[in-house]
Amino acid sequence: MGTDSVFEPIPSVEPPVYPAPAVEPPIVQPSAPSDRIVVVTVADLLAVYPKFTKAGEPFISAMLARAHAQCPLNVWGDSQFEGVMLYTAHLIELEWQQMAETAGMAVSIAAGQKTAASARTGNHLNWTSYGQQFDALSRTLIVTRVGFVV
Repeated sequence: MGTDSVFEPIPSVEPPVYPAPAVEPPIVQPSAPSDRIVVVTVADLLAVYPKFTKAGEPFISAMLARAHAQCPLNVWGDSQFEGVMLYTAHLIELEWQQMAETAGMAVSIAAGQKTAASARTGNHLNWTSYGQQFDALSRTLIVTRVGFVV
């Protein structure tokens, strides 16, 4: 056999250039619970509950983080967005109630009056209308023992 090749060289071809994919905005409502992450933002919360603007963005962000942890997507599915919103509103409202209660006690003490400790007992979700709505929503979830919606 000779050194001559029976194949012709392949001409050099530049690979095609594809445009970069568009950056999607944060997902607000999942289309399918198994493939999306729901992110409720401070702006989302304030659009629904503008009265919480006074709470401040850092505090709201902290309460949103707690609410996201309380409402895992694998349990809450399509209800996660609403659950996070309600639980965050509940937490902020509880904080405001506690601050008002503390201020009231301080005024009573300054006036020389006796004060009683808070008489709240039972499920904290019953202490705000947001908590009650959250509790009602959570009862609509059908959950297996391992925490998955069926």
